[in-house]
Amino acid sequence: MLDGMDVAVVGAGLVGISTALHLARRGVGVTVYEAAPSLGAGQSGHNSNVIHSGAFYVPGSLKADFAIRGRGMLEDFIHANMLPYRRVGKLVVQQKGEDERFDELVKRASANGVEATVLDSRSALHDFEPLASGERALLLPSVAVTDFGQVLKALVDEASLAGVEVKFMSPCVMEGTRLLANDRDIKPRHTVVAAGTGFNRLCGDKAWRVIGFKGAYRSVTSPKPERPIYAVPDPRYPFLGVHVTPAIDGTVTAGPNATMHPPIVAGRALMLAARNVRRGLAELPARFSSTAMRAHVRRYVPDAVVGREVVKYGVRAQAVDRRGRYADDFVIVDGPGATFIANAPSPGATACLAIGEHIATGVLQRLAG
Repeated sequence: MLDGMDVAVVGAGLVGISTALHLARRGVGVTVYEAAPSLGAGQSGHNSNVIHSGAFYVPGSLKADFAIRGRGMLEDFIHANMLPYRRVGKLVVQQKGEDERFDELVKRASANGVEATVLDSRSALHDFEPLASGERALLLPSVAVTDFGQVLKALVDEASLAGVEVKFMSPCVMEGTRLLANDRDIKPRHTVVAAGTGFNRLCGDKAWRVIGFKGAYRSVTSPKPERPIYAVPDPRYPFLGVHVTPAIDGTVTAGPNATMHPPIVAGRALMLAARNVRRGLAELPARFSSTAMRAHVRRYVPDAVVGREVVKYGVRAQAVDRRGRYADDFVIVDGPGATFIANAPSPGATACLAIGEHIATGVLQRLAG
């Protein structure tokens, strides 16, 4: 049994709290420092609330492995704590010219061992989901929806019972290996940084820098599908694009798009923009225009009525390398006396318990060494 504050975790999001909980269960003293005054200020409180299947990700990647294993862990936690949950399945709808991308998605689902069914014609898709339109579709029945805000609160409650202390309004900086919270040197044996968009001010290793993205969600007032309906994602980008998603409360949203939002690292942002001019220009209209958002959605839900007002925003902390390239997998960086989560966007919420377990195991090995 280790005593006192052996580990400081910076960031009280799903990954940070999961890491703290796994460490506390193994007898480690943990204090969590959160810059915001309350839970859910970052990615953990601003997402589509979808529990993903793991089908989209490169086989053998951390995203694939952690999403698939983490989904089971998360569902067990949700059921044990009687949290909101509904398994709804997901449709990924192919349009003309997307055959190669769709076939790759089918291969990934099979390689990852994710249950999937191909609806291989327009008529088969229409018979299954009359609201959707496309050449083919992939049905992923394991996809569910929840309320990740309530999941985060329940994780904090369980972590607190295990002895974890969470301190809000406690912004942190690192000076070399020193961690300062509210200008006070706190001297943990090890620090875990799970700060999302706060990564840049804490990690001195500049191999990765985080650029923020913000995406608008608008309401879909009719018709309201019972399951998420997605377009086929473009494998060149880590974003899943605009999708239609029912929430646990019965509302339905369309979104998000993805446009840059602070933090913006000027040099890397310029290189990123130069690499992705066409995609960047395509994302802008849907951020500011309900008409543009509706045009996106009606490619695969032709009768969708999209509201004019933005009902919520999504937040994404996306790591970018020195050459302006997206990180397409989870990225965990080890430094002297510290572990940094550089990239844990979607499916980070789905995978949070698996990510936290992995990080906790690594921290324990370093403490024992």
